[in-house]
Amino acid sequence: MKQLSLILILSTFAFGFITTKNHNFFVSVAEVDYFPVKKEIQVALKIFTDDLESAIQKDGKRLYLDTSTEIENADDYIKKYLDKNFQLRTDNKLQPLDYIGKEYNDDATWIYFKYSNLPKKPKAITIKNTVIIAVHSKQTNMTHFRENRTLVSSSNLGKSHSTMIIKL
Repeated sequence: MKQLSLILILSTFAFGFITTKNHNFFVSVAEVDYFPVKKEIQVALKIFTDDLESAIQKDGKRLYLDTSTEIENADDYIKKYLDKNFQLRTDNKLQPLDYIGKEYNDDATWIYFKYSNLPKKPKAITIKNTVIIAVHSKQTNMTHFRENRTLVSSSNLGKSHSTMIIKL
């Protein structure tokens, strides 16, 4: 039994998180990739689908994500949610989020978006990641920042600490 628990813990760290129907931990994983030559940051965000649904429903809209009755404009609501809860600033200037899309994988949703036309050489990039925190106060948002696919910084963001600053 101890070996199985260790495998689950190691798998959680290695793969972001394990999906289960009724999870009792609250975590997301954000892979943030900065490409200076392209002046672009690409983000892949993995969230439990039911948590994302609950967070958006808290704002008054039920999306029925990953079901045959998913509402037609679910992506618009997801983008609106991300605009408020995943913000990126370069040298203190808020950058507009360009939503690309989503895909479902078991009980999780991968959301893809980017920030384009960034300044040529920003001194700092600030990431504020508050996804799901309004629904689950124990939410942990693991956020990994890479430059040209090389890890620069990682932070576990949550209710008491939701922002990371990367000095370039």
